[in-house]
Amino acid sequence: MSQAAEKHIPGGSRRAPHRQHPERRRHYLVEELKSTVGDDDLTAYATGFLWSYDAVTTVIPGIRTMAQLHQYVAATTFDSSREREGDFEESYDRFIAKDPSPW
Repeated sequence: MSQAAEKHIPGGSRRAPHRQHPERRRHYLVEELKSTVGDDDLTAYATGFLWSYDAVTTVIPGIRTMAQLHQYVAATTFDSSREREGDFEESYDRFIAKDPSPW
């Protein structure tokens, strides 16, 4: 969440964006991740994050279009940084772990 938003909405508030209707919440979380990585295409970051775990041997993407296939193939060479992975884990702990989403 941006610093400006944090000043106006306390994290535990029921009005906080990450506690809204599921679709709004999902949109908010995706926008937060885009802001964190500074990129609108999260494919490489998502797959890189999954592959960063030794226990993960394969990732099965939900590819629907040729463009998504090309994004996924390009993401296979993406090297996710430990710092970025820490950012993702922090976001998960903060927004999802204690309040899982139905999606």
